[in-house]
Amino acid sequence: MKMTGADLPWRITHYASVDSTNTMLKAMAADGEPEGRVLIADRQTAGRGRMTRSFFTPPGCGLYMSILFRPDLPAADALMLTPAAAVAVADAVESVLGIELGIKWVNDLFCDGRKVCGILTESAFSADGRLTYAVVGIGLNVRAPADGFPAELSSIAGALLPADAPDCRPQLATEILRRCAAFVSALPQVPFLPAYRSRSVLVDREVLLNPGGDRVKVLGIDDACRLVVQDGDGVSRALSSGECSVVL
Repeated sequence: MKMTGADLPWRITHYASVDSTNTMLKAMAADGEPEGRVLIADRQTAGRGRMTRSFFTPPGCGLYMSILFRPDLPAADALMLTPAAAVAVADAVESVLGIELGIKWVNDLFCDGRKVCGILTESAFSADGRLTYAVVGIGLNVRAPADGFPAELSSIAGALLPADAPDCRPQLATEILRRCAAFVSALPQVPFLPAYRSRSVLVDREVLLNPGGDRVKVLGIDDACRLVVQDGDGVSRALSSGECSVVL
């Protein structure tokens, strides 16, 4: 994949197929790889999402990339890397393709009600609680698989473009990297937070929290990017982690 656009301060390696770009880049980071390394693959044989879930990555259809960052941040501020990446992807897709994406807290992006992107950030910290490194993994379904998604994903997963669309992955990768760099360099300031809030697909909706299955209403997203919810008794709380599903 040939990157286009302005010169970028990245060291990019492209693979036809790997097990997992995140797994590879974490090993490189642990060995001292400097910030700015990017791994991109056409296909992953062991792609991963949150909660150790597998991630469907057919060849030639998606943009599967991992980015190494080493900002000097405490653990609390490092939690903002995933929201920053989510907005970077959404803004890049809108810039390149004119397609608007919604964000499902905390790390999924949706188009027309279907998931088109997942983000997995894996970090290491020093003994004093400072970030040592963060690997931000992005899996974006750009073109639909020619044979469609597997049956278990057909009602959930989607893609930005049809299977026969021209390949725009280099342009998307360029824009994502540029926007990620800007957002990460701004931390602990969070200029992306208004966009994260405005793109939310959960605010004012009822959801089921997992695990546990509590039914709550989403009130909004606070300044720490926590999901603010209210239960049936009117009690509000802010969630810093977890998953939820929309009540239909």
